[in-house]
Amino acid sequence: MRGLLPWGASQGIVSARGIRAIQTDAATHVRAGTPVVGCHGRLVALVGASAQTGGSHTEGVRAMPAAPAIADLVARIGHGEGYAGRVDLVGGLALAALYEDPTWLGGATLTLGIVALDAVTLAARGGYFFSNEQPTGSDVVSLHRERFRADGFIAWRQLIAVGRMAAHLELGAGGSVTSANEQQRRAVLTTEAGASTLRFTDTGTQSWSVRPMLVLNLQAGPMLAGYTVEFDVDREHAVHVFQLGGRY
Repeated sequence: MRGLLPWGASQGIVSARGIRAIQTDAATHVRAGTPVVGCHGRLVALVGASAQTGGSHTEGVRAMPAAPAIADLVARIGHGEGYAGRVDLVGGLALAALYEDPTWLGGATLTLGIVALDAVTLAARGGYFFSNEQPTGSDVVSLHRERFRADGFIAWRQLIAVGRMAAHLELGAGGSVTSANEQQRRAVLTTEAGASTLRFTDTGTQSWSVRPMLVLNLQAGPMLAGYTVEFDVDREHAVHVFQLGGRY
């Protein structure tokens, strides 16, 4: 029957039809909140609460279903084979902030990866961070810092719910390769031929580091909030990365 009708009803009155829903008084024998899935695997409706007014009995049930059940249903849509062998490609873009004591840097990250069985996330992430300062109390006029990062991590993925809100929690571990660049402009006052002259000199340094890291992500729909902490074993300090953006 596929392709003959976009939808159909064998009983009841269809009083309204929209892009997202069909309004009908057709009787059902399931609890309110039960999802209705179309032939193409799309979630087309949720069964609402009903009241029986013919007698003294009135049935009151929740009009909204349990958030984890709906989120899990949405995660399965389009995969008739179920979870077995299922792999989804994901990508995301986020604004980010990096704190490396005592400096804050701002930037952005780009993430590409896969989610297997809706339980494991394997991702690669690139990031660019920078800051511009004008220090006081020294001969340094301006200071520009840059960080280019390449991260890779594997994470355990779990659906959690708080009340009617549901989100996916990811806990993972991986490694980061960072290129740190720093450019300084210094001002030097010199005296030549009895006249004072201000001269500027530019210097730059670059260093590379490989660090282990831990990842915590919380994804609700397309919105993603993330936190990463990495450990610099040689310098004995931690670097913190905060993200807020989207992932699809």
